Amino acid sequence: MALRAKASEFRREAAAAGAIRTVSTMSPEKAAEQKFAAWSPNVFLRWVLIQLTRIYFLSILRNINAYFMNKITLPKSEYVKLRKRAAAYQKLIGSLFKSVVHDSIEDVVSDFRKTDLYTEGFLKDLKGGLQKSSLGKS
Repeated sequence: MALRAKASEFRREAAAAGAIRTVSTMSPEKAAEQKFAAWSPNVFLRWVLIQLTRIYFLSILRNINAYFMNKITLPKSEYVKLRKRAAAYQKLIGSLFKSVVHDSIEDVVSDFRKTDLYTEGFLKDLKGGLQKSSLGKS
């Protein structure tokens, strides 16, 4: 018995000095419950307020970060250069699509029919598809 008392006393002194770590057999939920039970209502309310403030400010920081991550800064000369390139690209694409020859739907279907490679069912579906497409609406 005296030996057991000495061992437990040694463990207590070593744990107090930080030499060994004592492991609690209590569940984390029970430990948290005891910790909060020991707090006075003012201390608990202050802790809740701090946590809510932390959450609020973190959400503000995320929103600020998302706002500024979508913005870039360019020198005016670079901006003007990019605008000129965009305008030239739009002009090129516009003229490219204007130069495409638009045959009538009947002409396209008759050209397919002349080859004798396609069935009447396919030609009927082709005509219906062309009529529904932007080609048939222009």
